[in-house]
Amino acid sequence: MYPLFQELSFATRRMISATNTVLRPYGITYSQWVFIVYLSHHRQTSLAPIASYYQIERPAVTAIKNMFLQRRWIQEKTGQDRRERIISLTKQGTDTFAEINVKIRAMEHQFLASLTTKEQTDLQKLLYTLNQKEIL
Repeated sequence: MYPLFQELSFATRRMISATNTVLRPYGITYSQWVFIVYLSHHRQTSLAPIASYYQIERPAVTAIKNMFLQRRWIQEKTGQDRRERIISLTKQGTDTFAEINVKIRAMEHQFLASLTTKEQTDLQKLLYTLNQKEIL
């Protein structure tokens, strides 16, 4: 067994790799998937909250947004401040999200199958606690 952080990093990397395998037929990556996941939970948003939540640069979020606009998975409109752009999922985006999400949940279930339900719940609580703490 390796130090905790290494084990956690390795498990995370394996999950991302498995997720990318599921996403490959759709022509998107994990980084692009989380953008759609965020929109599925927040319905309408600007780019700033997405960049802040995932701790990525705004130009990267803009590039992802532009790709999904071209695919017609999202739509964009002007916010109250004319400089602000509000994005949301289209029907095509919502339908595609639902289709992919079923496959992602099945992959997660397979990945976590070696843990009991209680262990999964405990792990989720521990990770939630860790994610509430500021680092640096």
